[in-house]
Amino acid sequence: MSGRALGLGWLLLLATTAPRATAQATAQATPRAARDLARGVTLSAADIATDSTDVAPHRIVGWVTRRMIRRNEPLQTPAIGPPLLVRAGAGVRIRLLADGFTVARDGTALVAGALGDHVRVRLDGTHSVTGVVAGPALVRIP
Repeated sequence: MSGRALGLGWLLLLATTAPRATAQATAQATPRAARDLARGVTLSAADIATDSTDVAPHRIVGWVTRRMIRRNEPLQTPAIGPPLLVRAGAGVRIRLLADGFTVARDGTALVAGALGDHVRVRLDGTHSVTGVVAGPALVRIP
């Protein structure tokens, strides 16, 4: 038997004996809504239900519902997401760190964003920059 045929045999054996996740196990591992949740609700531990110890509900505490969520419905994106720290049309502080000094300026966010999102900020009537949301109403220029 050639080495290639032997390798394929082992691969086939591993593929047929590997444990498989079932849809039921996956559904149980997903945090669910403990009650009906309206759009815009900031999630607390009391809003999250789970049947598994493999789920870390604390990872989504503080996230916000993007739409109405019914009791027992899975809590996953895009139905929930991190809170927006920058709102479109709102004033933001822009910071640029370079060579040991910081330059800061005010601007207006053109789009909304959560922590780590790239957003465009208008500086004046003709100039704009793109930066990364670093905090509430704070955009960092990379």
